[in-house]
This record gives sequence, C-alpha cells and structure tokens, in this order.
Amino acid sequence: MNKDFLKYQAQTSPYPLGMEVSYANGSYIYDTAGNTHLEFVAGVSACTLGHCHPKVVEAIKHQVEKYMHVMVYGEYAQSPATDYTKLLAEQLPAP
Repeated sequence: MNKDFLKYQAQTSPYPLGMEVSYANGSYIYDTAGNTHLEFVAGVSACTLGHCHPKVVEAIKHQVEKYMHVMVYGEYAQSPATDYTKLLAEQLPAP
C-alpha cells in the first residue's frame, strides 16, 4: 500500500483497502495492478449512472467551459441550479 496515502490522506476505516485506482468506466474500477473491481460504493452519488457516462461527461465539459464553482446558497443566480430546482419543485407535492 502506498505509504503516502496512509501518511497524508484521512482514512475512513482502520484498515483501508489501499487499492490504487488507474481509471474507472461504467460499473467498474481498474487498479494499477491490472485488477477489475465491481463498484459498489459510488461515493456522494457521483456514480449512479456509472463512471464516465458519456452524457454526464459531456454535460460536465459544457458546464466547465462556462464556470466551475461560484458562491452557493442563494447568493448568485446560476441557471443550471435554478432550472433543476424548478423542475424538481414541479414534480413534488405542494408544501
């Protein structure tokens, strides 16, 4: 296991897997030792459509060309967030 990983990154368990990720695609993670692992974690709902889903990658590229991150929580109007929350509100019952 990479000593720098243990030294510099916070661990989420007493015995971390320590698998060094090379890349991921779809439902699989590929490590630097050449092994394939079925992804069961998906971390922070980032991978519910699988790693590197073409539509998600394209949407990210499109957004990053405009801006990546600006103030959140109601300070700046950002159309992607406004459009999404409007769509979500239309699908939910009234409060």
